[in-house]
Amino acid sequence: MTHDRFLGCLVVATAVSVLVVLVDAAGVSVAPLRIVCGLFLACFAPGAALLAAVAPPFLAGVARAVLAIPVSFGILAVAGVVVDRTPAGVTPASMVAFTAVVTALLLAVAAARSLRRRAGSSALPVPRKPVRTRSGIDPDATGRGVVAAPRASENVARARALVAAGMSHVRDPLFLNAYSLGMSGAVTSALGVVYWAVAARVYPADVVGVNAAVLSLVTLLTNVAQLNLRSGFGRFLPIAGNRTTALVLGGYAVTTLLATILAFAVVALLALAPGVLPDVALTPLLAVLFVLTVVLWTAFTVQDHVLVGLRRTPIVPIENGVFALAKVVLLIALGGVLARYGIIVSWLLPTAVGVVVVTGWILFRVLPRRRREDHGSGERIAANDIVGYVGADYVGALFAIGSTAILPVMVLGALGAASSAHYYVVSLIVMGTQLVPLMLSTSLLVEVSASSASFEADGRRVLRQVLLLLGPLVAVIVLFAGPILSIFGADYASEGVAALRLMALAALPYALIKLAFIRLRIDRRVRVVVAAQAVLALLLVVGVSLILPVAGITGLGVVFLAAHGIVAVALSIAELRPLLAGFSRDVLRALDRARGARVTAPAGPAARERPPRMP
Repeated sequence: MTHDRFLGCLVVATAVSVLVVLVDAAGVSVAPLRIVCGLFLACFAPGAALLAAVAPPFLAGVARAVLAIPVSFGILAVAGVVVDRTPAGVTPASMVAFTAVVTALLLAVAAARSLRRRAGSSALPVPRKPVRTRSGIDPDATGRGVVAAPRASENVARARALVAAGMSHVRDPLFLNAYSLGMSGAVTSALGVVYWAVAARVYPADVVGVNAAVLSLVTLLTNVAQLNLRSGFGRFLPIAGNRTTALVLGGYAVTTLLATILAFAVVALLALAPGVLPDVALTPLLAVLFVLTVVLWTAFTVQDHVLVGLRRTPIVPIENGVFALAKVVLLIALGGVLARYGIIVSWLLPTAVGVVVVTGWILFRVLPRRRREDHGSGERIAANDIVGYVGADYVGALFAIGSTAILPVMVLGALGAASSAHYYVVSLIVMGTQLVPLMLSTSLLVEVSASSASFEADGRRVLRQVLLLLGPLVAVIVLFAGPILSIFGADYASEGVAALRLMALAALPYALIKLAFIRLRIDRRVRVVVAAQAVLALLLVVGVSLILPVAGITGLGVVFLAAHGIVAVALSIAELRPLLAGFSRDVLRALDRARGARVTAPAGPAARERPPRMP
């Protein structure tokens, strides 16, 4: 189906669905159609309209239709937050109205783009006679005279040039992979909110609490078991050549084995010391489900790292979006069947299907094609080099994981449960700011390792893009920290505003730290990465332990910003001086060009000299 035909069907289906909802609101019984049309408006139409308006060039028609479902849930999550701040509140009628308006606006944008595209393709060049103007004959690019374009046409041409530049920017593999990772994180986070909101309504509170604790433990063990292979695969898969399959299989084998060992160890601990988690009643069924979930979730995480290393990153948001949507559907379906373990099973089953489908596609389609294309090429990478790199980088990752995980525990012990909840919400928001430098630096590592980019030149591009994306985001959080936290309650806003502002500002030095780590990983100087992460963890833990009882979570924010700033300055001096010097030169040249353009800009009509009359 062509884009225009799909857009037409989407417009018609949306109009019919809105009409059915309005008829139902008027009191006419249309029960079967109401359910179908309501599901269409909630689960498909908003995302499909957004993708039709944006028309990303790297998504085929089928992929775009599949991705429309998780994107729709993300839009619904945002809509719920917005509508909740209105007097109407979150009701079925208000959500339907908001969704219909957003979908209609997006469809209008998509239709306007489609009409401009068809008009542009059908327009034929028409020869024009030279036209005399006050300043002479206006020649076109071929030397023939044409009528001077009016200002409106100049604006349209300028807008089209900006759109073309934006599309070219998105097609660049360096940014395409980064934005794919960002889209994956955004879709997963939005659907995660939907998932737990549905769980809270379908399952009793005690069941939700126990399953949430078990899944948090699953996530922790997965983070430990996956060996930080995002960095290892990103560094070595682009240059492994015909050794790629062995490297991928080795990564799966080691991480799966480690996940199995860790899962059985935790089960044994809970069996021997049930007081560790007194609310979790360990049964044989729960033990089996727990081990399977840890192993499969580790494999699911590793396959994402494989896709990134193989430069197939646009598949990641589709895969994660479908997985997150399947979790929500199963969560509802299993509510009346598995009242006790429905949440963990709704997580387990999509994970198993995702691992079988995606990993099977990688092993039997992507890797054989890679072997045929490489024809025995690739660097000769010694096993000791890979083990040394991954092992050292893993130790550094453990410092980062440990220091991040222990901060909520320290807040809980020093300030109590209420302050721990306030800090947890602040940390969730701050994690969103760290996603920007993380996704761009990961893409830079893969592209430089594949010799498709230069760290100095493309690192400056990444730094510029980080500032363009992260700067406004940090500014919004700093300026509107109060209203943002008030969504969660007045207590969150009163205690967490200063901490949120300070920790959001720390995202800027965090970006420099991630860039320096890419420089070190490219040179395989991972021990310096480990040392830097150890110093950062030490500064955080020691500083927070000293200041937390005195200044609360605001003091934690001060330590967080100061620790990242100290490490960022040290790494910038040691590793990023050439990159930052080149970036400064680029900024100065851009400012000079801007000043030159203002100086040479044409003056107003009154200040211009009268042009000579035509003979």
